[in-house]
Amino acid sequence: MGICEPYKTLAIDTHFHANVFRRPHARRRRIAEQLARRVRHLDGLCSTEHAYKNPLEAYDFLCDMAAHHHLDLTIIAAVENISREGVEVIQLFESRAALVSALKQYPAFSWSIDDAMAMQSSDCVTILPHPFSPSTTGIVSGIGLERASGMLSHFDYIEMSNGSFLEVPLEALPRTKFRDQVEKTTQFPEELLPVGVGRSYGSDAHRPEDINLFSSLVMNRDETIFSALTTRRDLLPITRTIADFRAVSKISRSLLTSSIEFMQKQDYKITNRPLNDNKGRKSRSRRVRSRLLG
Repeated sequence: MGICEPYKTLAIDTHFHANVFRRPHARRRRIAEQLARRVRHLDGLCSTEHAYKNPLEAYDFLCDMAAHHHLDLTIIAAVENISREGVEVIQLFESRAALVSALKQYPAFSWSIDDAMAMQSSDCVTILPHPFSPSTTGIVSGIGLERASGMLSHFDYIEMSNGSFLEVPLEALPRTKFRDQVEKTTQFPEELLPVGVGRSYGSDAHRPEDINLFSSLVMNRDETIFSALTTRRDLLPITRTIADFRAVSKISRSLLTSSIEFMQKQDYKITNRPLNDNKGRKSRSRRVRSRLLG
């Protein structure tokens, strides 16, 4: 008696992008309708939109979607922030106000990955997503394994598997560094996980139909989803087979998404550059444009 037994196991996607940035109203309405059908099996959805794609707008959109379709779904205010080195860190918050405050304190590209440990607090749960991602957005790819290994214990969770890479046909890839990075993004090496850091699993979906991986969270009677996540307890993976999934098209969509987000990141950097910057926006814009157009 006296021991508080777990009373419920919830399904939560800890890494999801509403992807409504700069979308017209009609397109947003279709996304909301599609998403409402896809998330009925979930109890929680973390709104981890990129910091340069208006994460507050994404969070409000998901809250409105859940309310409009009468979903019993908790939307967690969050952001997938990005350091000046290009490394991404997910921040989860208990409220919208806390997210607003964090976005002011840590604007995209304004902080160093070395500052990431300062982000962690009772008001902020940090997740290190796709550490081995082939792009520099993964901490290992961005700053190297030796330096990254010394920082892993400063995060609340490590993303053990990322849904964007889950069904990439590894057997079709040559044995290269790229394949090794994809394999370790699909399954983070257990031997590198520090003691006391939790395991998380997220779809990293940018479309409703790509929600193929999420987490199982055991909660106690006196907890909310957010308070449960602050304890760093291990989450368990839940995978869902997508009947109309095609690996080749998945890779193509991923490449297209990466290209679009690269341009949006560059646009954010140019737009938010100080007006008294001696280098000048015009010259930087020309350099970015030439890089994108080859």
